[in-house]
Amino acid sequence: METDLRKIEQLARLREDENWRFRCYLKASDLPVARIDALVMKLYHEVSARRVKFRSRFTPYPSEQMEMYPVSDIVNSPGNDTPECINSFGEHV
Repeated sequence: METDLRKIEQLARLREDENWRFRCYLKASDLPVARIDALVMKLYHEVSARRVKFRSRFTPYPSEQMEMYPVSDIVNSPGNDTPECINSFGEHV
């Protein structure tokens, strides 16, 4: 699933004609209004479920599951990418 907002906007513009054709199809069809409503609601729920699933991936990590402890000053340099960066350097807080 795409997550870049600029790319999503671009995709929406690319699909604008397709969306317009779909709306015209629904208006011109001889389907009963209740059937059209059911189709649109089904599509809406499918998209909404994807959105909820997507958003659930971006929730804060639960604070009660976090632990804090002091670490060495070596973490201050991006060049230090070693396991020592996460070693405890004192008591847990």
